[in-house]
Amino acid sequence: MLLPIYAKSRTSTTPSSSGAPRTHISWRNLLGIATLAVGVIACDAASDDPSARHGVSEALARGITLESPAEALAFDNQRLASELQLPIADIDRAMSFQSSFAEYQDEILERFPNRVAGTWVEPVPAVGGHIRFVGDVPASVAAQVKTRADLRGRVTLHGGGATSLEEQAARVGLITDVVAREKYTNFAIGFDPIEDAIRIRLGISNSVFNPTHARDALAASARTLAAASDPVTAARVRAIDWNALKVVVTGDTSPLLVPEHSRGGAWLGDDGVRECTSGWTVDGPDGDGILTAGHCRGLNEYYENGVLGPYSMTWRAQILGAAGDAEHHTTSHVEEARFYSNSATLRNTLSLRSTNTMVGRTVCFYGRSSNLRTCNHVVQLVGETVGVAQPGGGFLITGNLAEATNVTSQSGDSGGGWSYASEAFGLHVGAGGGFSYFLPGQVAEDQLDVTILLQ
Repeated sequence: MLLPIYAKSRTSTTPSSSGAPRTHISWRNLLGIATLAVGVIACDAASDDPSARHGVSEALARGITLESPAEALAFDNQRLASELQLPIADIDRAMSFQSSFAEYQDEILERFPNRVAGTWVEPVPAVGGHIRFVGDVPASVAAQVKTRADLRGRVTLHGGGATSLEEQAARVGLITDVVAREKYTNFAIGFDPIEDAIRIRLGISNSVFNPTHARDALAASARTLAAASDPVTAARVRAIDWNALKVVVTGDTSPLLVPEHSRGGAWLGDDGVRECTSGWTVDGPDGDGILTAGHCRGLNEYYENGVLGPYSMTWRAQILGAAGDAEHHTTSHVEEARFYSNSATLRNTLSLRSTNTMVGRTVCFYGRSSNLRTCNHVVQLVGETVGVAQPGGGFLITGNLAEATNVTSQSGDSGGGWSYASEAFGLHVGAGGGFSYFLPGQVAEDQLDVTILLQ
């Protein structure tokens, strides 16, 4: 369950075979190296003719608005200012910094893939970013943040990180094994770069087990696991400082993650029953298509906005478990790199946010069932694993998730888009315990061998 150290977000530069400009780097991110739930899709054709173009003119004829990148950014900034009750000038300044700092984070992750122990941005309205290194801060980076006008006084560099992001992802996987051995079935585990520690949230009654008891039990189970493991795994388990784990007992036994799909309100259907929200358009080995949540089983229809009848989809691939929660479908239409930011507005998909630059970032969500775009969400963790007890016994592990604050989704929103302005972040999986969960787009690309289409 290693989390790839993705070092670059993507923006579009090349035209597609159908003439629409987009990025087509490859079916896989070149830097994706190991195992690891998206915006509402952009198709807007009114015909089942395979040659039909999902063109803007048809959408505009149905009263759909196509926003420019500047309009998209202004809309989301204004929505965020309203939700947080802050001056729009504060939002504009903070979001401008978040965008520029994300580019610098990508650069540092590419230059020092094994030295970065964590990186995050301070939530709005603050203007500040942080990068923590294993060992000392590289001299070249220290000099750079003092001389670059966009970074000076805004970026704090930290040394002495416990270990690299890649190694922390491996430890999350090992700790998940230990938690499962202890028969916990309602948990969330992820690395917190701000605390430089792995955080475990246990959805159990605090009258039964307190955090100290839980930590001691996990440490004892880890010693048993190490004794029965191969030398490399045993060494990794023994290297974990169990006393440093941030264990939180919620005191609430309700599921920490409830996948949000049900009958009604969505644009993707199963034999006439609408169940989930459609996802980003993609290119893959079977041709252009769409992504949605992997737990949305049996989907075979796409319902176009403003059009009565659906057209068919063909299932191609799926991940559902430790690698993530997403699936890929192709259709009889030509998909464009656009998405619905609400039921009446289309946006061009211009870039894809890289997974390891998300922590602290403000992000918006839109699902077809709730039909509400909200922006008061802050990413807390990436590479998180969540375990949920199943009705028939046992539990389901869903890995490689991003955790965000606040819950505004409802049944039928699974697969819906997490984005900001014209940038894609990922696809909605579910919510629980006061948090929302989505699968980063880069993870979906790597695991399903597809490339999210960009203008």
